Amino acid sequence: MALSKEYLREKVKQAIKQMPSAGYVVREVLNNYNEKAGYCIVGELEGVFYSKSTTKNLGITIDNAGINIEQADKNYLVDFNDISKNIRTTDFIFIDNKCYKIIDPGENLEVYCLIQLNKHHLIKNQDTIIDNDEIYPLMELPLDLDLKVVWLWELD
Repeated sequence: MALSKEYLREKVKQAIKQMPSAGYVVREVLNNYNEKAGYCIVGELEGVFYSKSTTKNLGITIDNAGINIEQADKNYLVDFNDISKNIRTTDFIFIDNKCYKIIDPGENLEVYCLIQLNKHHLIKNQDTIIDNDEIYPLMELPLDLDLKVVWLWELD
């Protein structure tokens, strides 16, 4: 019996329903001068949120000598859907009122995404995001844009 993608997706969805956590994904929006102009909503996800390692083990590995690779603190398992396929490594996700930076979207055979996360310092209010004591608006923009704000007087 061959396993189909649809069958595997249904199994992932069933597993997520056992321990669901809601995630809210946002992306930085830059203006024409590459300055942060705000954040846009990517979407809401439901998945399983867990720590990467549950056991402590010590070991020395020199796989990538001289290269500093960021290690993920947490993982977030979601099913592959329209929202999860739009996630980028520059996005941020809010889970349980805590912010995490997405290190790797982790798409796997269009069945599920094992998103790797690191803690970050953003704070989300109703329609604003606070970053380093600056308040930025939370906007709704189409995700197929370059996500650079174009001011109206520049369109003339």
